Amino acid sequence: MLVYFSILVVILIICATPGNSESKNNIKLFFCILPIFLFMALRVDYGGDYANYEDFYNYIHSAGSLNFDTGEIAFIWLASIMPTYRMFLVVVSILFCSALFYMFKRYIPTKFWAVAFLVIFLSKSMLFGNMSGMRNSIAVSAFIFGFYYLEQGRKLSYVILMIGASFFHSSALFFLPLIFITPKKPSKIEIVILVVICLAFAFLAAILPAISPKIMKTIVNISFFSRYDPYLEVKLTPGIRGFSYLLIFFMFYRNIKMLSQSSVTERESLLIKLSLLYFMLMLAPSVGLMSRLFFYLSFPFLVGAIYVINREHKLMLKLAYLGCILFFAGIEFYVFSLEDRFSTLYLNYHSILTY
Repeated sequence: MLVYFSILVVILIICATPGNSESKNNIKLFFCILPIFLFMALRVDYGGDYANYEDFYNYIHSAGSLNFDTGEIAFIWLASIMPTYRMFLVVVSILFCSALFYMFKRYIPTKFWAVAFLVIFLSKSMLFGNMSGMRNSIAVSAFIFGFYYLEQGRKLSYVILMIGASFFHSSALFFLPLIFITPKKPSKIEIVILVVICLAFAFLAAILPAISPKIMKTIVNISFFSRYDPYLEVKLTPGIRGFSYLLIFFMFYRNIKMLSQSSVTERESLLIKLSLLYFMLMLAPSVGLMSRLFFYLSFPFLVGAIYVINREHKLMLKLAYLGCILFFAGIEFYVFSLEDRFSTLYLNYHSILTY
């Protein structure tokens, strides 16, 4: 992990350098994203599904056929036109890093770049997850670009984008209903309704496994969900659920409270609303596909959380919310580091420059 955290240190140093103009900030951001791109694109046998995707790529080119029992045909086509597996990694890395650049440039204030990069490097759902799941990474990149269409109210464009992303990873279809989330600031009545709905969801999610184990067992045994069971440890509350619930509800409450402020822009309102879905997911029972949904929602959660911190006037609440974000990112990395596959798949980094 020395290379991994060395890159993070370099990025944090770059973030600390002055940038008093848009052009200088663009240059800063480029040199923050560039090491991430090189880390992802030049890696060798690093990441959860690296070997599986390499075998998949080799099979596509050796079989000479695109006949697969899957609806994710765009990913198959992309692999088929890449001349080498290395080029395949480069293209996927470019897509993801371009989405990161766009997200930072459009949605994250410069003074919070260091915090955002720290969370991205610690969270298993963000950089780690998108290095491992390449199909999912492309869909997540499309989802990040889709914020713009939701913000502008261009629902058809968003739907087309996410349907296209589903041909890389079918989980993108779960986010089509987001067209009903508007960037407009909610009224007081809408805020009350939102609180009631979310609290009811959290309550039902908490008691569902106890009152209907047969239903939960049926859901988990559905092959579409169960194939993601190995990734369930991505959930942020293992071993400390009670304390985690308190922090989740604290952040959830502050997000709702921030939505009611008149100074919040429509862009901020949209991302804060989307971040609420992340809290609901954290409170939900563990079902396999939930792990993949974290890969999507962790990004609007990060942006929405930064908006809340930026708009918070009380210093203690600002620091408390920031502490919650860093706590969840830190505990996520800690739990991830205890897994057996962490030492074999992530601990030692190799690249084409050193392998």
